Amino acid sequence: MADIVESVLQYLDKNESVDSVDLAMTLKVDHQKIVGAVKSLQCLGDIIKADQKTNKSYELTDEGRQVAAKGSHEALECLKKIENLSLDGISDKDTNDFKKRKLIQEIGTWKEKSFKEYNFNSLGVMPPCGHLHPLLKVRAEYRQIFLEMGFTEMPTNNFIESSFWNFDSLFQPQQHPARDAHDTFFISDPASAHEFPMDYLERVKQVHSKGGYGSQGCTAVFRNENLDDTHLAEFHQIEGVVADYGLTLGDLIGTINAFFMKLGIKNIKFKPAYNPYTEPSMEVFSYHEGLKKLVEIGNSGIFRPEMLLPMGLPENVTAIAWGLSLERPTMIKYKVQNIRDLIGPKVDLQMVYDNPVCRLDK
Repeated sequence: MADIVESVLQYLDKNESVDSVDLAMTLKVDHQKIVGAVKSLQCLGDIIKADQKTNKSYELTDEGRQVAAKGSHEALECLKKIENLSLDGISDKDTNDFKKRKLIQEIGTWKEKSFKEYNFNSLGVMPPCGHLHPLLKVRAEYRQIFLEMGFTEMPTNNFIESSFWNFDSLFQPQQHPARDAHDTFFISDPASAHEFPMDYLERVKQVHSKGGYGSQGCTAVFRNENLDDTHLAEFHQIEGVVADYGLTLGDLIGTINAFFMKLGIKNIKFKPAYNPYTEPSMEVFSYHEGLKKLVEIGNSGIFRPEMLLPMGLPENVTAIAWGLSLERPTMIKYKVQNIRDLIGPKVDLQMVYDNPVCRLDK
């Protein structure tokens, strides 16, 4: 032991520090003898300084050596699944897991195919959506044309009107067929209206019953219409009026002609007619190519003095007015031969889908 102690001191005299394991290998002695020599020197006082170190070492077990040689159990299981990929296939879960771990990748067979060139300027297929009925398209054109001509749209949301304003003030006879129960909708609540400008009501009553302003009063008018290819029990009417000084029948004809020219209906004919509230009066016709005949598309005239003067208007003011059909011009524009094909449960929806805006002829 004394020889080993001396050897340790001689080595430290030449080297500042040393690991006991390395020193044992250098002196070619057992490591425990070096440890014993160091402890002996420590007992003698502050001769050397020694710090205790703990070293751990590991060696492979039999299973560890097998994993080191062939891979882990998980890796071997994963390998088996990958090997089965082109045989029996694997689950979607395993496929997604292998993709994330970059163990597999999709094979792009598209590279071997030939494709049609893409036209990036072409329009896609329009998605299914709602379609406007031809009557709504023509109604929208009516409105736009009249606005372009300088007319102002009046409120049209008053769906219920008293007989006074709807008939009496228009110099409509009491026995006129339009007042019949089968030609007018009546409501029960309220069953009657009472609030009127009474002085105006009295003037209207006077001109109806006894006449006035050069008139002898109302006379009867009769009509009887059946449902057919151009007649329905109801119809839509677009009304217009112009009041000014010095207006003539020529102004009325010119206004109606200008409107239908803008709508694309050019073959317009006028025929003298009778209306209780206009004099002179004219029915408006146009030729329907499908029916091969003229069909009435409106009515017009100059308001009678018996209607205007009770309102308090000056005697030299003239008012021209018209009521235009919506259904029949729509029939002409869309070449519909039966008016019943436009309204009702038997309407062909494909016709609604396919027809363009009314100005765009087929």
